[in-house]
Amino acid sequence: GLYQQLSDRDLLSNEEESVVERIERDVDRTMPYHPYFREKGGQGQAKLFQVLRAYSLYDPQLGYCQGLNFVCANLLTVMD
Repeated sequence: GLYQQLSDRDLLSNEEESVVERIERDVDRTMPYHPYFREKGGQGQAKLFQVLRAYSLYDPQLGYCQGLNFVCANLLTVMD
């Protein structure tokens, strides 16, 4: 599906790379005491990164906005 296509896509521009750097910086700061997101580089952080990156590619006009990480993290605690 679309999510998988966006997740697998290579970065094409410096702007996309900049967005990825911002996401990487925020992922380990998102809900750091929640068991699912506590482990640096663990499954929870990896899934959060994937969702945020895919969304930033889906909506390049918005890209990544700080705060979106908390919305996505909460959703990831109740769904795959």
